[in-house]
Amino acid sequence: MISCTQCGGEGRTPEREGDHLVEAPCYHCGTTGQISEELAGHDELGALAGWLACQSVAEERAARNEDPEGEDWAFCAAENMLTEYEYTQGRIWEKEGFYQQRINELPWQMQEDLRLMYRQVREDEDAARLARDQQRERGEREAAVAREARRAARPARPARAWPGDDLYRSGVSASSLVNATLRRPVAEPGAGALDGTTIRADSGSFDPYGYGTFLASLEPAPVPQAPPRPTTVVMPGEDSYQVARRLGTNIQALVNANPQLALMCIPGKAATPLLRAGDELFIPGPDDDADEDSDVIPF
Repeated sequence: MISCTQCGGEGRTPEREGDHLVEAPCYHCGTTGQISEELAGHDELGALAGWLACQSVAEERAARNEDPEGEDWAFCAAENMLTEYEYTQGRIWEKEGFYQQRINELPWQMQEDLRLMYRQVREDEDAARLARDQQRERGEREAAVAREARRAARPARPARAWPGDDLYRSGVSASSLVNATLRRPVAEPGAGALDGTTIRADSGSFDPYGYGTFLASLEPAPVPQAPPRPTTVVMPGEDSYQVARRLGTNIQALVNANPQLALMCIPGKAATPLLRAGDELFIPGPDDDADEDSDVIPF
């Protein structure tokens, strides 16, 4: 007794019911999973008949399609109101029955020779299929290595993250940004993590998910610093008029340069900035100057 050729010794075979696959008892071995050697030899001859039928139909199809003056395979299928697949399967079934009948008519010794020949053919086909699979995998690995080499040869691509940008709009993979951000100090609460930041995507091999990501390094963008404004200190006994006169400007320009000054409002009089000895004031610049005649706070 040997394993069943239909269920592989399981005793049950999968069958489709609608959109689902269910397990059904194997009719070939009667759910035992074992068949006799005679039945196994008969199954092998049946498989040989099917293989010969497929080869014969493939040769017939190629011959019809190569004949410029004859009817091609698609025309024959349409002539029988069938699709090419249905017509091909029908021809295979016809050929398989024909070859099965001819094989059964042969003497036992010739049948044994055919079984040995078929086993050798299957071994050769399996070896050729394995070689093709190995060649395809080798080609895929070489292509992956070439892609990584091209990626490593690419120059750095700087990109600026503008206010409101997030990781998706930065153009760099999230894993790369996380990997680079781990080397940066934590931002203050409420501060934009990418505002005013230059992102440079460098080629690298950090690829935790197999998607060929880039390593990224983040560099703070230089922020232009305004030059410090000159200041002066209110001397004891000085008022706003005297300070403005000492600086060669007017009260309005002094107020414009120092908006933090408190104003004293007296009914019937103009508002006057309150100054105390020791107060540090910004010296008015060109943008703060005002016309003497246009002072809104005359002394």
